[in-house]
Amino acid sequence: MREILPSITTGNLTSSTWEMKIRELVDQRISRAALFLTYLDGGLRQKCYTLLEEARTEFSFTLPFIHASSTMTEDEYLYLSGTFGTQIFNLHSERDFPLASPLSDILKKRIYIENTEPEVFEEQDLKGYAGICFDLSHLKDEFITSPSHYERMLRLAQGYTVGVNHISAISFEESPSAQSDTLRVSKHIMTSENDFRYLQDIPCHAVAPLIAIEIENSLAEQLEVIPFITECLDAAHQVPSRRRSSV
Repeated sequence: MREILPSITTGNLTSSTWEMKIRELVDQRISRAALFLTYLDGGLRQKCYTLLEEARTEFSFTLPFIHASSTMTEDEYLYLSGTFGTQIFNLHSERDFPLASPLSDILKKRIYIENTEPEVFEEQDLKGYAGICFDLSHLKDEFITSPSHYERMLRLAQGYTVGVNHISAISFEESPSAQSDTLRVSKHIMTSENDFRYLQDIPCHAVAPLIAIEIENSLAEQLEVIPFITECLDAAHQVPSRRRSSV
């Protein structure tokens, strides 16, 4: 069974700030959501935790998945698990973002490593961790800029657990040439539901049972697009006998 979660993101590229998204959890009565702590330092994370706790006094919710930060301590992971019911986390590669504090082997088995740039994601980065967190829009970037890296990523997915996905928007509007070796089409702002149509061509074995939407749009806008995202992923899974080779 697949679950798609709206997410509290912290980049604040739009007028919908992460503080406003926390408020939306209560106003929209969202019982399960994801949290991306990517852009918050220690002080802002503590502010975020306080606001989340205050929101839970008004409406009970859980955060089953959190994009953690390499600067987090193990105590923070345990706090989030105990307070908000977080079951799994993801991080970037340690070579890309070295850990500020050591993490236990037990905790690492609940953390999936995200594909960022192909050159900083290797099989060795998965050692000791739970498996792969595929950002499916990054896969799209890799398919365009470096098909060999893209194929390597898919081969890795056959030998490791893909436990969670991020999905961002895809748009060519600002980069019309699909031939550029620097083209990045993944975006953290959705302009229409068609920004997720690329999901129709995602190989089935790259799709996880738990998916977090990673866009800066409000939670209300994220909720509106979930049925279309589901439709696109269902379309991709209707062809199990033929492994799709493009995204």
